[in-house]
Amino acid sequence: MYSNPQAQICINGTLTEKFDLFRGCRQGCPVSPFLFNLAIEPLAEAIRANEEIAGINIGKTQNKISLYADDIILYLTSPEQSIPAILDLITKFGTISGYKINLTKSNALLINSSVSNRLKREHSNCTC
Repeated sequence: MYSNPQAQICINGTLTEKFDLFRGCRQGCPVSPFLFNLAIEPLAEAIRANEEIAGINIGKTQNKISLYADDIILYLTSPEQSIPAILDLITKFGTISGYKINLTKSNALLINSSVSNRLKREHSNCTC
């Protein structure tokens, strides 16, 4: 499917010379979400297995994480305990995989405002 992929960049209406691509998928490639999910699954499993990370209970199931395309949604309770544990896992995973959170595309919705403000201050310089 990707035998010797190449690309060009259009700058001011002029195409550059072709250059070889060594990683990644073409933009819009239908395989991209599946590759992301395969690559991110070890992190998702580590989050699910970590007892310091408290998810939300729905029936008899505890939900901590959802993966969709290239997005991750975390459902956490006990944020004072869960957030440091999540950040530690992401940092370790990133060291091994090269994965890094894009902070400009990331958001946190914290429900308890007194906890929210303190946690925002404490973790505002996250380098994950």
